[in-house]
Amino acid sequence: MSIVSKPDVTFNIVSAAQAVENAPQKVLFIGQLNGGSATAGNLVEDIGTNSEENTLFGQRSMLATMIREFRKINSKSRVDAIPLADPTGGGAAAATATITLTGSSTEAANYKIAIQSETLHTFTVGVSNGQSNTAVLTNLQTAINADDSILCTASVASNVLTLTATHTGTDGNDIKIRLINGVAGITTALVGFTGGVGDVTIPDLPTTLGSTRYQT
Repeated sequence: MSIVSKPDVTFNIVSAAQAVENAPQKVLFIGQLNGGSATAGNLVEDIGTNSEENTLFGQRSMLATMIREFRKINSKSRVDAIPLADPTGGGAAAATATITLTGSSTEAANYKIAIQSETLHTFTVGVSNGQSNTAVLTNLQTAINADDSILCTASVASNVLTLTATHTGTDGNDIKIRLINGVAGITTALVGFTGGVGDVTIPDLPTTLGSTRYQT
């Protein structure tokens, strides 16, 4: 009898025919609301792409702003959100900033200033020669308050424009202001956002989310 101790055998290994599963990506946003129909602290699932965030959380809210900007680069992924109420009690306050103008213009030019985001919220006001600082600020106030997505409102008293953050809390202290282009004859003095007091209360996430898994 012949014994083959080292047989030379070739096997062809073929992969099993299996469907490749790719669970849809889900993104979770957590931020403050400003009006809207959503309830603070509750998970809001599968937010639509037809400006639904504005109805749910308020157009001038931190949460709606974040979702709108995300949708500009990704309109496919599912978006969920946990809205948070503004801080209350304990001296909670909204941050404020001021723009003070002195003098009158000695040229016809554009006065340009950025608030919060130079890309999204740059305001340009046409200024005529001899125009007063109050007139410039009034036009700037109108432009700011017409912007439905900026996280502050504007008011004018004399030669001072005051900006007030939409939300109470310390987050408003991080809003930036930048003068891009001044006008000859008018001096600008900026005081950045400050005075925001209070921290939001974040719900217990394991309880709120359960077994739901998010990629971002």
